[in-house]
Amino acid sequence: MYSSSLYKIKPLDRRNIENIANDEIWVPQASSLNDPYDCSILPHLKTDIEINELQELLNELANEAEIFNHVVNAEYFEAKSKQDKNWIAHQTVCQRIKSIGILSFIDTPYNIVTWSHYGNEHKGICIEFSPVSDNYLERFKIYLGGYRLQSVSYTNNIPRIDWHEFLRSPRILLEIILRTKFRDWSYENESRIITYNESGNKALKLEKLGLKMTKVFVGCEVEESDELALLEDVCTRKNIPLQKLERLHYSYGLQNMECYE
Repeated sequence: MYSSSLYKIKPLDRRNIENIANDEIWVPQASSLNDPYDCSILPHLKTDIEINELQELLNELANEAEIFNHVVNAEYFEAKSKQDKNWIAHQTVCQRIKSIGILSFIDTPYNIVTWSHYGNEHKGICIEFSPVSDNYLERFKIYLGGYRLQSVSYTNNIPRIDWHEFLRSPRILLEIILRTKFRDWSYENESRIITYNESGNKALKLEKLGLKMTKVFVGCEVEESDELALLEDVCTRKNIPLQKLERLHYSYGLQNMECYE
């Protein structure tokens, strides 16, 4: 299902070099992904759940994933009708879904299209992440309340998710929401780590994910610069191999050129 290593292409800039130096990875929120259709399959509020059942389901959701704590809040209790309570709860849950951290990875450092999209037109870098231990996938088997590693599913049609059914089956339906993309993105062959226990838009220590950086690939169009010199220094100090890429000569593609000493 997954390759032995995960890869992430990034621009060659000081923030990404700082993350390498600190053994961190930047985790964006679901709402800030570059495709506005991504993670936008939110539950439809077309039916009102009875108040007792609604509160019970919301409490169960909060117990399973920290990010859904305090959906039942003062504003919720001040609402006068079950329709208003459903609306407040629905809006709050949808906002929390949009704030979940999504870490996207590809399965190879040699995909020329992903380099063009994410690597500043081959002027960026690709970081290789490898497991710290052989059983690192065990930590991703917790559905909610932890980190979840899943392959992205590609489709033509946006799934329809009902509010009531979502609250009754949040584990299954959250995975549909957070790992379904339009089929035109299938060339990426993407895998994701979903951070159900905390929001995104922050740097996360790799030790939390059981991962380590094992190699950095330098894009085939990267030229000498202060940023490249800084990257070389950081990788040398951390004993991370730095691999230069170059174009294939007689076909579309990339190959290893040389390792920086």
